[in-house]
Amino acid sequence: MEFKFDESDDPFHDRSPSFQRDSIAARETLGQIYLAATAHLAAQFRTHVFTLLVFPKYSRLIRWDRAGMVVTSKIRHADKGHLITTFFKRFGKASPEARGVDTTVQAHGLNVVEEAKVRKLLATRSDTVLYKVLVGSKSFIIGDTVLLSASSAFGRATRWYRAYDPTAAKNGLPCVFILKDTWRIWTPNRPTEYDILKRLEDAEVEHVPVAVCGSDVDPALETNHRTKTQEYVNRSWNKRQLPLRVHRHYRLVTEELDKHMQDCTTVKEAVTMIRDASIGHQQAHDKAGIVHGDVNWANIMTKRDINGILRGYLIDWDMCKLLNEDGSLEDCDQVPERTGTWSFIAARLIAEPGPTTLQTRVDDVESFFHVLIYLASMYTSHTWGSSQGLTRFLLNYFQDHVVLDGKELGGTQKIAFFHRHGSDLLLELNNVPLSGILTHLVKALALRYPRETMSDPFDEEPEEEKMSPMDEARFYQLSSDSSWLANILTQGLALPGWDDHNEMTPHKLPDLGNEPKGLYAARKKVDCDGPPMKKKRKVQSS
Repeated sequence: MEFKFDESDDPFHDRSPSFQRDSIAARETLGQIYLAATAHLAAQFRTHVFTLLVFPKYSRLIRWDRAGMVVTSKIRHADKGHLITTFFKRFGKASPEARGVDTTVQAHGLNVVEEAKVRKLLATRSDTVLYKVLVGSKSFIIGDTVLLSASSAFGRATRWYRAYDPTAAKNGLPCVFILKDTWRIWTPNRPTEYDILKRLEDAEVEHVPVAVCGSDVDPALETNHRTKTQEYVNRSWNKRQLPLRVHRHYRLVTEELDKHMQDCTTVKEAVTMIRDASIGHQQAHDKAGIVHGDVNWANIMTKRDINGILRGYLIDWDMCKLLNEDGSLEDCDQVPERTGTWSFIAARLIAEPGPTTLQTRVDDVESFFHVLIYLASMYTSHTWGSSQGLTRFLLNYFQDHVVLDGKELGGTQKIAFFHRHGSDLLLELNNVPLSGILTHLVKALALRYPRETMSDPFDEEPEEEKMSPMDEARFYQLSSDSSWLANILTQGLALPGWDDHNEMTPHKLPDLGNEPKGLYAARKKVDCDGPPMKKKRKVQSS
């Protein structure tokens, strides 16, 4: 419940065609209740939540789920106040499921000895509450979150947990896994992530997770584990008839992966993990006809193999593109528009208004480059150090955005970086091999973004700017050789000089104080582990 004393704080306007009030106070209230709903859904196991927004003379009821929010018109206390009391009466008598509680998450049911054993296996904190979670007909015990990307009330809201399988333990089999809890975009014929991982496994693709089991939560058609907001879009009373996707609660269990990128201890180790993930990405494209579509810092995890060697893995394949041999989309329900994480998505996909371009393998290669830039700027030694200059660079490079005609655009700072061949950062790096890798990559990727040339009215025959033979060779390799990135990283890892400035330590970023941030103010929905990117921000165009 949120109480406001001034009606100008109301973010909604019943008589407005857009149903929204566009004032600073109104936007602040909307942000406030949005963040409260986001926290509510992230902190608990819930399918939906309710908000009561109260003003002196009226109230509004709001229902939130992963597809959107349904807001009532003004419920005036003088003549319709009974509707509020009716709501609370019904809420008090409703089942936990109707209130929004996810009842497939239950008390763990372990005795003291069993609980101590499971806590040790899962390496949980002492204050972590253990739960029993159903995946299909199988039960798992979950502990701490490995990764939480529930930075929005809407969307997939993915959470990863370390999970214990009591049945496997009883049979003497490996019993610790990774459990992914997400709200996948649902269409009747869209394959699940379990299906996709099995396709990768059948094609013998390396450096991707091994699927154990996966299932929609409560597969019945009419269930709170399927969003409901989209069902009201075409109602006659709805003033915001925007297309909304159906989201379906889904759980996937894979073999255990130990750590994330930020847990690497050396820069060379982190680059090796990125190289391994790029091999998985290349093999998925070549062997299985799959383009990942969301390469980012948080989607690379690590695990030691049977020989104790640390390996990198590319995770989170549920938004991938399935391709025919000619590069067109397979004839099944797919998400044809761009997907990804704003901070790491290819600049060309967010730089222009208009119809969204189909995401390609090379767009993912560019995303790997942005991951390397994040590693270099945030975790390695450079002359900037932990300065305001580094804060500005990270905000400009990774959070650049404007809103034009209702569409969010960005990427201009990344394109400018390519045009400068990254000189503002790469010349400041103290790790010479990493600087060399990035210099080689930026020269090739810059060819995706030709500079605009000024026309000279005095030239009778303006000369077209042409690529040099060297640039033509670079562009051909980038476009045609799916192993190009992995090969460059492998060659770079063999360079001398990795022992110097090899420690991987996150910089502590100073605030910009009262300096205007303009376009580059840190967003509420952002990415990764260190400032200014704390949580994953996904991009899916409508």
